[in-house]
Amino acid sequence: MSFYLPHHPVIGAKLRVMFDGSFQDRDGRSLNDSLHIGPCIQRNLFKVCLRFLMHRFVFSADIVKMFRQISVTPEHQNFQGILWREDPEEPLKHYKLTIVTYVTACAPFLAVRVLEQLAVYDEYEFPRAARILLDDFYVDDVMTGAMNKQELLDIKEELVLLMPRAKLEFSKRGK
Repeated sequence: MSFYLPHHPVIGAKLRVMFDGSFQDRDGRSLNDSLHIGPCIQRNLFKVCLRFLMHRFVFSADIVKMFRQISVTPEHQNFQGILWREDPEEPLKHYKLTIVTYVTACAPFLAVRVLEQLAVYDEYEFPRAARILLDDFYVDDVMTGAMNKQELLDIKEELVLLMPRAKLEFSKRGK
C-alpha cells in the first residue's frame, strides 16, 4: 500500500513546498485519517507559559527544522510518496519522503517523543537540560529560565551540548 501526498509551491522570499496530509482520495480517505497519531504528549502550553513567567531570567528558542531531522523508517516511507518534475515536458518522477512531514497528524507526537527519548538517554550527564526537555518545550519551542544569570547560562550550555546528540540545533533567537 502507498499514498502520494499532494503538494504545491508557495512563492515568497523563498520557494517552499506545501504538503497536504488531509487531502482525500477518491474513496474519501486521507493520509491523516489513516495514521496512528499517538496519545497527546505535548506539554500544556498554558503551564509552559506560566512556568516561563516565574523565572527572573529567561530565554526562548526553537529547534531548526525539527521535523526534517526525524527519519521515517523505510517500511513507512511508501505513505509519503510524491510526484515531481522540474519541467512540464519531462516525465513524472516518483520519490519517497524519508523524514517526518510536518502536515501529518502524527508529526507533533513524533517531535515530542524524540525530545522525551533524548531526555531519558542523557539525563545523568545533562540533568537540567533533560528536565527542560520534559517540562519547558512546546513541540519544538523552548521557553525556560532561572532565578540567576549564571544558572541560566549553565542551562543554556547544557541544552546546546545535548541537542546535537539528536542532530538538533536551536535557532539564533535563543541568544
